[in-house]
Amino acid sequence: MGRIDDVMELGLLFFFLAICAWLAESAYASIRGRSLKNAGILAGPYLPLYGLGGSLIYLADRSFSASIPAGLLLALYLVLVPLLEAALCLAAQKLLTLTLPAGLTEKPKILGFLSLPRLGRWAIFILAMLFILEPFFRELILGMPARLGYFLCGFGLALLLVDIAVYAKSMLATRRKGLPTRP
Repeated sequence: MGRIDDVMELGLLFFFLAICAWLAESAYASIRGRSLKNAGILAGPYLPLYGLGGSLIYLADRSFSASIPAGLLLALYLVLVPLLEAALCLAAQKLLTLTLPAGLTEKPKILGFLSLPRLGRWAIFILAMLFILEPFFRELILGMPARLGYFLCGFGLALLLVDIAVYAKSMLATRRKGLPTRP
């Protein structure tokens, strides 16, 4: 597979996982709150942080799965991916003055910012990604014409960028009015 095909595959995987995670988190939040909830902070049906985490797991799995025992690799994922989430959320809080997601403020906390329920959801996501979503995704990609893959990747990226721009504009307008920012 060529370099451009690898980039397209990674982009499609990002969106596939971000949408699957949004479905799972929205279902979890809706069941927990007993009403329909949008688990994302963006308007679109995706959670980019899960897409990023899943894509990093995929890259690491492709790079290191032959040289590192599976149990150790899984343990590394369970530590590094939630830490990445926490670091990105803390950076967003400091740089963009966003409110942290509820999962990072739940008790009891590990290392000062990670909660056990959040780690549990990441563990479920990592296991589902490695054993269910990634094999399903591979079959889907192998049967897809390359042009369709490029189109979907570009369309998803354009949609995400527009969504981020709209969100940033609404955050600036909210901040100018002195209203609290949406968590």
